[in-house]
Amino acid sequence: MPAIPLFLVITILLSVPVSGLAKSASTKESVTLDINADLLKQARDQDLNLASILEKQLKAKFGDPEESSEIAYLPFLTKAFDNFEALVFAPLKITAHTPKADVKAVCQEVSKNIDQLLADAETRETMPQPTSLEEAKQLDEYLQQRYKAFESRSTKVRKQMQVSGKIMQANCTDVAHDEKTMQKAMKTVISAYGPTGWCEALKRKPQGQWSMNDSEKFLKYCTGRK
Repeated sequence: MPAIPLFLVITILLSVPVSGLAKSASTKESVTLDINADLLKQARDQDLNLASILEKQLKAKFGDPEESSEIAYLPFLTKAFDNFEALVFAPLKITAHTPKADVKAVCQEVSKNIDQLLADAETRETMPQPTSLEEAKQLDEYLQQRYKAFESRSTKVRKQMQVSGKIMQANCTDVAHDEKTMQKAMKTVISAYGPTGWCEALKRKPQGQWSMNDSEKFLKYCTGRK
């Protein structure tokens, strides 16, 4: 199986687009809030969507209990995406003045991140789909928020990544992974859950166990009929 250098792996992960993430069509309203300045700065530095975070908290407190139920998949997705970002943005730890020993240490960290990414992809493939469409949509909203922030940050630091990546390429020639495997793992870890995923999960469930709500939503989201 052909292998590619570590820097090219990161380049591939940055360049492969991810589509199919759910989009929220809810009515929105602008509000003015007082927020701790230090916390606001940290959130902006990480390109966090404050409105989305607030909305999830309010849904958990006041929303439909069925719709705002705890998402069992969210802790896994959070750690998996954190690892994915740590892998992709690892070159930012390196500059032209970084000692070779420190560069190699970063390369070893990235190698562990890659191993974890592959393990996360395997876990994601074996996890059952969410049992409710609402849960699937909430997961997709989270993924959309994280990926939007990821794209924004990667655009800002792309030139710096290219320079640092060349340094990694020159010093980490012993770290290489298969291109197709890496692409598949990346897509698997951060791919959308629903409604497509929910539809497939419901198809595998005996129709005698479907609720009326399941039947109505299957017609609407999985067949295009209403």
